[in-house]
This record gives sequence, structure tokens and C-alpha cells, in this order.
Amino acid sequence: FKMEGSVLYENSASVILYNSEDAIAYYHYNTIADNNASNTIIRNFKGTIELLSSIIHNNDDTPVYATVSPSLGFFNCLITHEDDSFSASVFTQVADPEFIDRNNDDYHIDAMLSPAVDFCSTKEVMPETTDIDNEFRGLDDPNTDNLFGTYDLGADEAYGSDIIFRNGFN
Repeated sequence: FKMEGSVLYENSASVILYNSEDAIAYYHYNTIADNNASNTIIRNFKGTIELLSSIIHNNDDTPVYATVSPSLGFFNCLITHEDDSFSASVFTQVADPEFIDRNNDDYHIDAMLSPAVDFCSTKEVMPETTDIDNEFRGLDDPNTDNLFGTYDLGADEAYGSDIIFRNGFN
């Protein structure tokens, strides 16, 4: 299973994403936020999960990840609300992603405030699709220092500070 460039929000379940035995799931450039999971956001039951260049953020202490062995989990280039439930890499940060207006379901990242802007490179994963606004990924924001590269995390590539392309002129 592969999911890229999706926004999952306000879902209610015991687990939001469940990976079954021997299954392989790739989650790249996704925004998973404000879900009501009574157990965990992602559960890996004896499968393999690759979670890269994504935002997983709730305003509570719901664990991001739970596993049943033997399982494999690869995590890199993430902003999350916690990192105790999985083996976080040096490219993972516990932080508020600074969405434009999460109270009104606008999960675009704020180009001026979000730590997700210019966070990673394609060394972690090359995007295969455009973002949620059909904009190309990898815009190097001149107002943001690149943390580990020019690619924004999550489903949105922020064009808000770009005066040429922000209105869709591309």
C-alpha cells in the first residue's frame, strides 16, 4: 500500500492506520492531524511501514505508533506531537507544525512560521506527486533556512512567501 500527499483529519477509531501481517505500507508526504484515536494513530501488526517526510500531529498524547513483533518501521523527516512510541531519527522533530487554520480544517502549513518548511531533501524520499494544491515540491523558501533540505513536510508545499508562484503562476 502506498499513500502520498494525503490529509487525514478528524477521524475517529481505535487506530487510524492499521498495517496487517506481512503487509508493506509506504506513507510519504502526508499530513495526519487532529484524529480521535482511542489507542494509537498507526499500528503495525507484523508488517513493514515506511513513514517519511510527513506530519503527524494531535493536540493530545495519543501515541503515534504501536507495533506487534516481528515488525519493521522506518521513520525519517517527521514532525510529530510525540516521539516516545517509535525510534525517531535525527531528522524528526516534536513541534507544532503551525497549520494555517486547524480550527477550520485548513492544514496548509504557514510559510512564515512552520518548522515543516524546507525540512528535508529527496535523499529520504523523492516525491512522485505534486502537493494538495497541485504545486511542485522542493521550493526553496528564501525566508527560511533549510534544516535538512528544501522539501516541506506533509501534504502541502508552502508557496506563501514566494512572490512569483504563490498565486499559481508556474
